[in-house]
Parts: sequence; C-alpha cells; structure tokens
Amino acid sequence: MVLNLNWEIIWVFVNLLILFLLMKKFLFGPITKLLDERAKGVADTLDQAETQLAEAERQKAEYTQQLASARGEAAHIVEEARKRAALAYSRRMDEAAQDVQRLNEQAARQRAADREAMLASAQKQVADLVLLTTAKVSQRTLDADADRAMLDALSPGEIIEKYRYTFEEKGSVWEVDEFLGANRGLVVAEIELKSEEQDFEKPDWLGEEVSRLSRYLNVELARNPYCGWETGAEHRAEVNGG
Repeated sequence: MVLNLNWEIIWVFVNLLILFLLMKKFLFGPITKLLDERAKGVADTLDQAETQLAEAERQKAEYTQQLASARGEAAHIVEEARKRAALAYSRRMDEAAQDVQRLNEQAARQRAADREAMLASAQKQVADLVLLTTAKVSQRTLDADADRAMLDALSPGEIIEKYRYTFEEKGSVWEVDEFLGANRGLVVAEIELKSEEQDFEKPDWLGEEVSRLSRYLNVELARNPYCGWETGAEHRAEVNGG
C-alpha cells in the first residue's frame, strides 16, 4: 500500500507545532505567570480587605463600648449634679426658713418691747393726769410720796400683753388671745353667742370652759399673772369645783 503524502499539509502541521512550542515558551509562560501574579495580588488584596474589615469591626465594637460607657458616666455625672443641686437647694431653703423665723422672732420681740414701752409711757401719762386731776379736784398740792402710794394702791399690776387672733371655724367666729409677758403660756379662746343656751360645735382643740372664773379676767391677770399660778392640779380643782 502506497501512501500519497501531501507534504504541504505535513509542512503546515510542523509549522503549527513549532509555533505552538514557541508560543508556549515565550507567550503562554509570561501570560500564565502574569495571571498567577494577578491572582495572588487579588488574593492578597482580599486578605488585606478582610483584615481591615475585621479591624474596622473591632474598632466599631470598641467605639460602641466606649460610647455606652461615656453615656453611663454622663448619666452618673448628671445624676450626681442633680443630687448636689437638690441638696444645695434644700440647704438654702432651710437657711432661708431659719432666717425668716429668726427675723420674725426678732420682730415679735421688738414689737413686744415697743408695746411694753408704749404701754408704760401711756400708764405714766395717765398716772400723771390722774394725779393732776385729783390735785385740782381736791384743791391740794402734789405730794410725791403720798401720790405714789395712792397710785400703787390703784395700779392694776402687770401690763397685759397678748396677741389676738380672729378666725371662723365650724360656723362660729372665735377670738383667741395668746398672752405674753408675765402671762406667757396662757391661751384663752372666746366665742360670741346670742345666749348662753345657744348650741355651737366645739373644735377639737378647745379646752375647759372658764367663763365663770374671775381669775381669767384681764384685771385679775394684771394683779395675779399666770406665771404666779400654782400647778395644774389646783387649776383643775378650781374649774371642776366652780
């Protein structure tokens, strides 16, 4: 069997083989190397991106924790400031209340002193007027010792000092006298009734009735002030016994 070979085809085939070998050595190798390098670069970039992403996540978590801690500290600072402000306000209010009370007490003492001085001056003026009138009526000259003895005999005694409070309670108008000076500690309430038989509702703070006891009259309190009264037992016996 005789093969009829086409040398042109064979020669083309040989040329293609040589071209392939040349391309494999000089073209495919660098391209493959370049592709490998690019793949490695992409992998390194992905690894670096993942590392950066993990670092970003870590920083985000740390920032979130620091933010929560800062908010907690800020809330604690605000609460402490609020407590200090409330304490300072309460202290200032207490000091202001004490100042007001002290000023009220000073004013009350000053009013009592002024009232006592005014009453003493008025009593002296009345006494001098009585002496002068008596001297004119009796047509005699003034004798200091004799006139002083007469005034001491006619003098009502201690000056009556008191605060009077008027208010309405349970349909009735009450007048409450808080005595001062030698009668300090005595408080007497009075109500105006149309008749002794008129009914009225007694407040819870009302004590014993002393309407018929003369020692509670102003003239008697001037002569025998409350500070000189004996213990409450005698007072209760007097109230119960009439």
